[in-house]
Amino acid sequence: ICEMCRSANIGCVACKMLLSDRLNNVLEPIRERRAFYEGRKDLVKGIIVEGTKKAKEIGSETVTTVREAMGIVI
Repeated sequence: ICEMCRSANIGCVACKMLLSDRLNNVLEPIRERRAFYEGRKDLVKGIIVEGTKKAKEIGSETVTTVREAMGIVI
């Protein structure tokens, strides 16, 4: 596309249409997942709650490991 653009073998509108088509192809699965979760707010809340629990566990373990390595006893 860059070569065609630089050599004037493709116009700006045609170039932008190609870009638009490619972007829509890439974004379509993301849009589908968004629509799925948009209608399931309780599921999303549950995912967030579970993720928060896991993150707190991992963070707590990391802090404990760092404190032990530094010799900090609380």
